[in-house]
Amino acid sequence: MKINKITTPYAGQDELYIQALKKILAKIVPNGDDLTLERWKKLLPIIEWSKIGTSPCKLSFFLCCSSRPRVFRFFQEMISRWLVPGQWMNTTMQFAIDFTFQEDDTTLYTGAEVVLQVSTKKQLEQILKNFPIIETELRIGLGSSYQANRIMEIKGLSADEKTAMIQENIASVVKRRPQDFDYDIFSEMQHFLVLCKDEFKAARNYRHMSRIVCFHYLFRKALKHSLEAFPNRRFVSLKLLRVTISSHRGTKQRVLGLVIGLSFLQENELFEERHALKAIEAFIPNVKGVPGSLFINASKADPTRLIYLEVEKVNQAPFTLEETGLLKMELPDELNHCIEERYNPIFMPRNEEEILRHILVLSNQLKFVRDYPQAVILFEKQTGGALEFLVVLVRLVKKGHLPIQDYFEMKPTYLQFLPDRIRDVGHLRKKYRKEANVFRVQVRKDQYLRQDHSVDLYKARLEVASELAHVIGEFRDYNGGTISKENEIFAALCKSLEHTGKEHTFLLENFFYSLYPALMRSIMKPQLLKELFLMILEEVERGLSSGQTIFFRVKEEADKILIVIVSEDPYFRREVQKAVDLIGTIETPIATCFVAHNMIFCMGIIANLTEPRNVRHLRLAIEEALHAVVS
Repeated sequence: MKINKITTPYAGQDELYIQALKKILAKIVPNGDDLTLERWKKLLPIIEWSKIGTSPCKLSFFLCCSSRPRVFRFFQEMISRWLVPGQWMNTTMQFAIDFTFQEDDTTLYTGAEVVLQVSTKKQLEQILKNFPIIETELRIGLGSSYQANRIMEIKGLSADEKTAMIQENIASVVKRRPQDFDYDIFSEMQHFLVLCKDEFKAARNYRHMSRIVCFHYLFRKALKHSLEAFPNRRFVSLKLLRVTISSHRGTKQRVLGLVIGLSFLQENELFEERHALKAIEAFIPNVKGVPGSLFINASKADPTRLIYLEVEKVNQAPFTLEETGLLKMELPDELNHCIEERYNPIFMPRNEEEILRHILVLSNQLKFVRDYPQAVILFEKQTGGALEFLVVLVRLVKKGHLPIQDYFEMKPTYLQFLPDRIRDVGHLRKKYRKEANVFRVQVRKDQYLRQDHSVDLYKARLEVASELAHVIGEFRDYNGGTISKENEIFAALCKSLEHTGKEHTFLLENFFYSLYPALMRSIMKPQLLKELFLMILEEVERGLSSGQTIFFRVKEEADKILIVIVSEDPYFRREVQKAVDLIGTIETPIATCFVAHNMIFCMGIIANLTEPRNVRHLRLAIEEALHAVVS
């Protein structure tokens, strides 16, 4: 293959163009006369640049590839616009021509040269840094029109003036604040522009969209820095923006924009628009999302999540300064609690032998004619919108009794009845038939979702038992005795705390149901629990002092000792629990609890230790455990 044997497909082509093409080919394909046609095709696309000097200077970028429509435009815009992101480089010369090799090949090729004027040392450094990335994108785009168009979209190289203004605005921000913004912000901008719909861009001005990009960039940067220092902690960033958007009718609308940054701790965590709205409604009721305003920047490989959402009141009233101030202070903590964990549904069919065992046990409980029906209520499964419980009920069938299903049909109830079987299991005094009923009931799941979107099965089971009593009459909840006692103590605790308990319901529930051993939830005095909870609440709201890693507080009285330990690291719990277990006995059990609030981890300890010697042993053991953790 001879480089000097080239021609153009256009008749009357000036010889000067052919000579210029030969110079380009000689620079990018040394020893071209020795190349075979097969080897030449394998080299394509060829991208080279001239020798680098010192600024100011001129740099030439050369291209040779298979010809297709607009291939030179793609090459020229990538070189002149994105070698130094945010700046249009001055192009002093650009040249392109299509050609073939005479007699050797009929394939049409494109040869091109673009010369840039490099004015400063910083521009030259940026070119050296970015060219390998641009070269990779060029090779992808030169091989496919689809890929080239896709890259052009991602780069934001459309004719849309608003997009160009966003680019220019962000470039000026980078220039003004180089300590906060680097040129990698343009990658954030490209991702935002590609994911946002045209309707979103049309309704918002370029300054507002530039602010979204900048805040997302800063949030991601801060979150990654924080995660490097504390990989096991969750971080939440929030910025509220007063926004004016335009409708397709040309009218203006004032809404509230929320820029949110989150760090996820597990792969199965989920945060969507409904979670954000639920958190906002905890402080401002009757709020809804603006249609089409949601933007989520997320990746499976990245633990950070960046969200943008706009909200408005149902009655179209503006947000007051007091409301936005409240959201700034309280919403980050509420968002932290609203992150949902997704779980795979459990496939575990109920063991038939277990059901028969329950029937036998309940049947043996019916010894007198006046005995109430005996029932076992077991959680069965959850679906997308419902919780299902299995009920095994054994009763004495007396005169006037109806089938269980008839009671559900006669009385209004929110329980959905799903019959399974009815079986006779013997007689009492050879007169009263013992009847075993096995059925399932379903309730809506959404009314039992807690603040963190976990399902409150305790509450659901209690209400199912109460509603069953309403439908079929009074019965004995055979396996609900402990649960009822726990509920009784928890209700007494809530009542004693009054307004404080209502204000911190989520923390109070976590506190009570974290009590260990679990038996303590049904025997501990509510007044003791109240004292410990108020101590914990006081410490987690106060937080740790600057430079403090762990805090240890003791309240000692004649017949009891209360201890609260606060830290930003949850791993102290294991060592402290070991120390407590060594001191506690069956005669003098020690109760512990563990809660997290505002990224502060707190462990509480209650002990009824009447002997001063045991009190000293407990304090010493805890101090030694904490010393081991700190060191």
